[in-house]
Amino acid sequence: MHPQLLVIGGSARAAVWSATPVFEKIAAIDRFGDLDLREFASVGVTASLRRKEVCRIMEEKGWLDGRSPLVVIPAGGMENQPTLWKWLQVNTQFAGTDWRHVRRVRDPKALGQALKDSDVRFPESRFSGEPLPKEGAWLLKSKNSGGGIQVSSWTRPKDLTFKLQLWASSEYVQRQIDGSDYAATYVACQGRVELIGVTSQLCGLSEFGARGHWYCGSVGPIPMDAASTRTLMQLGQRLVGDFELEGVFGVDLRWDGDSWWLLEVNPRYPAGAEVLERNAERSVTQAYWNAREGLPVDWPTASKPGMIAKGIWFNQGESMGPIADFDFERVKSRGVPWKREIADIPASTGVIPHGFPVFSAFSEVSTVEDSIERLITTARIWETLIFATI
Repeated sequence: MHPQLLVIGGSARAAVWSATPVFEKIAAIDRFGDLDLREFASVGVTASLRRKEVCRIMEEKGWLDGRSPLVVIPAGGMENQPTLWKWLQVNTQFAGTDWRHVRRVRDPKALGQALKDSDVRFPESRFSGEPLPKEGAWLLKSKNSGGGIQVSSWTRPKDLTFKLQLWASSEYVQRQIDGSDYAATYVACQGRVELIGVTSQLCGLSEFGARGHWYCGSVGPIPMDAASTRTLMQLGQRLVGDFELEGVFGVDLRWDGDSWWLLEVNPRYPAGAEVLERNAERSVTQAYWNAREGLPVDWPTASKPGMIAKGIWFNQGESMGPIADFDFERVKSRGVPWKREIADIPASTGVIPHGFPVFSAFSEVSTVEDSIERLITTARIWETLIFATI
């Protein structure tokens, strides 16, 4: 099969599902090769998203034979692969932001400067060679990470006369902002932008096996008052105007009770988009393609009652797998994929180390507070069915 579309990312399943209303022949390269990814795509699996490895897979699969144009959509983690991103821009029909602007929008200095006179605030950040922060709680972060994996508390040295010294050039420290975690999903096309919706983010929940600041789920859509809707729409317009973002993208936010704070921009299909799609029964990729063709984005302004909760279930024990004598047809019988209560189902040959994601669970909920218990119940049932743990 020669694909029309190739999705590349750490986990490509959600972005592939989102693309099915637009493309018939889809391929994907990601780290997992999950069973329900293979329902809709020809799959290449790699532990690395480096250009050499991705190109090897593309050549072996015949996805670069030039018979027809290949559209590429970036998914999670691609923003940390500059060499691959730039190569795809030149050699494929790349449906994303130019790398020059990705580099800038991922730079906390550039973001802070862009938001100086905005209603959305940006946390104070310090870099190697700058004066040490003398008060407040701070986090150690990296420009080359994702999902909160490389975020940790930063301990201030006793001697404050020294300059800040960090191990890697990609590292920086950022003032910790207390509040609630959210994310917004946008569609941008040729300078125009639409706010698709807002989700609450679940982070670091030990019940899911997550640690620290790890992202482990989304709940949404979250109703926004008129002021917040206007503020977040203006944020999207500013980001697209200043950084020329293109395609589906997301922003990580924090609400401190008085103000919105921008923590990070993800210039590709974001994790929270999937719950918005499930609730609206629409595809954000379809919305973007509508915009590319000069059609209305056609996203419903009012969401259905209730919310969709998504939780990522991490392996909390020793290495897990291979999966038991599990009938994947049992999952398929639960209906179309975007109606099922489980996704990202591991391949039968895989062994999942401690701390790695196992699968994603979904549930319909009425409040964010209900979501954690409902997701835990769903996840434990499916963990038993897949791995025969009892």
